[in-house]
Amino acid sequence: PMHDVGFGPDATVAAKDLAGLDACDVMLALLSDPDPGTLFEVGHARATGKPVVALIECPRKQDSTMLVGTNCEIVDDLATALYRVVWAAA
Repeated sequence: PMHDVGFGPDATVAAKDLAGLDACDVMLALLSDPDPGTLFEVGHARATGKPVVALIECPRKQDSTMLVGTNCEIVDDLATALYRVVWAAA
């Protein structure tokens, strides 16, 4: 969110970030090196019915339980991830 939302008080950044997620049609989650914020955003997107394409370059089954269990699509290369995001948004 720092590119679109910027920096500031936590409550302000979180509110703007969630508003951005609510306004989108599909989420591309870069999870090769996951951080807590991205994982939270994935959960929010799925809880609000948004499709999620998760780009994980070296996926491990034991790390993907929640993603698979909530119907996120997992891909391991950027070209496929972008294709699947465009397809999901169409």
